[in-house]
Amino acid sequence: MPMSVTVSKQGKGLNIYAQELSAVLPDLAQDLTDFAYQRLRENCPVKSGAMRDSITQQVSGLTGKVEVTASYAVYVEKGTPPHPIIGKPILHWVDDAGEDAFATKVMHPGTQAQEFVKQTRVETKDNSLQVWRRLYDANLK
Repeated sequence: MPMSVTVSKQGKGLNIYAQELSAVLPDLAQDLTDFAYQRLRENCPVKSGAMRDSITQQVSGLTGKVEVTASYAVYVEKGTPPHPIIGKPILHWVDDAGEDAFATKVMHPGTQAQEFVKQTRVETKDNSLQVWRRLYDANLK
């Protein structure tokens, strides 16, 4: 016996069979995961491209997962407060003039948060209704 869900509004019944619904849900998971993956790659700040290249996606059944695997992604997402950087024993970098610079300790000014993961989460949530509507129209009407 097929299972069904009935929703009534103003005396009109809408009957959606669970078999049809379960055939569409994997597509919904895949479409939303694909959307989140693309948006996360587009929203990701790029310096070398390594963080963007570390973004992965996986769909298993009705669950989609998109993640940034670069170890420093959390610092880009959340930002950092000002903090000292201490050499072991010495720090070396090339300054803006192209000259070698050395120090035993410097004060890093911190970095501003670049909330690309949060932005992608909001965009994916906003897009989910549109994806559901498209799948419903194509498969359940």
